[in-house]
Amino acid sequence: MAEEEAIPAAARAGVSRGVYVGTVVLIAIIAFVAGLGLSGVIFPRPTTTVQPPLIVATNTPFPPFESGDGANVVGFDIDVIGEIIDTATGNAAEPASMNRPCSTWAPIKSTRSA
Repeated sequence: MAEEEAIPAAARAGVSRGVYVGTVVLIAIIAFVAGLGLSGVIFPRPTTTVQPPLIVATNTPFPPFESGDGANVVGFDIDVIGEIIDTATGNAAEPASMNRPCSTWAPIKSTRSA
């Protein structure tokens, strides 16, 4: 029987094999539970930062899908886009009307290479 025993008697300090194994298992469980409790301290969750809203540009002369001026854009498409962005990213959508004269696009057109 002594040859089959994997734990030497000197390591067990004179206690029976069952008590020794039970003690080792209990210590392992306590260490595991303590590790779960300290995981928030060792591996803190990243802090969430407030992101600026996503600007959604649209052409607004098509009620009921989108209508309004630059400050107040409303409509079905705007609501759908807002819900998609909110669901996918948790961020807010800020609609912007692109109904402006072509002269406001001149700086953009001039920077493009022909």
